[in-house]
Amino acid sequence: LLLYTWRLCCMHNIIQSCKIGGEFTMGTDDPAIPEDGEMPARPVRISTFLLQKYEVSNRQFAQFVLETGYKTESEQFNWSFCFEGTLSKEVNERITSAVEAVPWWLPVEGSDWFHPNGPDSNILSLGYLNHPVVHVSHNDARTYCEWLGLRLPTEAEFERASGMSLIALHHYHKQIAELCDTR
Repeated sequence: LLLYTWRLCCMHNIIQSCKIGGEFTMGTDDPAIPEDGEMPARPVRISTFLLQKYEVSNRQFAQFVLETGYKTESEQFNWSFCFEGTLSKEVNERITSAVEAVPWWLPVEGSDWFHPNGPDSNILSLGYLNHPVVHVSHNDARTYCEWLGLRLPTEAEFERASGMSLIALHHYHKQIAELCDTR
């Protein structure tokens, strides 16, 4: 879970939500990265909860920002990590450091939810109003949900909803659709 690229999901959505719960296996006995602390695999039972079917869009987040004047942490810090393949040549040439373990994630001054690929990009010119909002921290996500009178899912709730412990990542959207269709 990357702090500034986490996709925001609240526990409810007026448009469409999924009723999810039950028992599942959380974690793994064969972690790709043991330092992530996702072991051991263990049974977890969670109560039924509602989770919106889709991530929060830039359009939805923009409404929150316009109505509250909220500044995200990436706006306050004036930087965030961006995937190097999304950056313009000019922005990429100004990068002077990287994280050794993940050199494709670059610290970019002026990147935030409105400027997702660096300061020379914006969600309007990219046509990203209906794309998931990015560059929001856990604190930003929590504040957004509180503004709606909602909450973020717990780690177990999110893992159950995403099905990460049940199936491979490429089946994520199929499984969430199936979960949503069974409510």
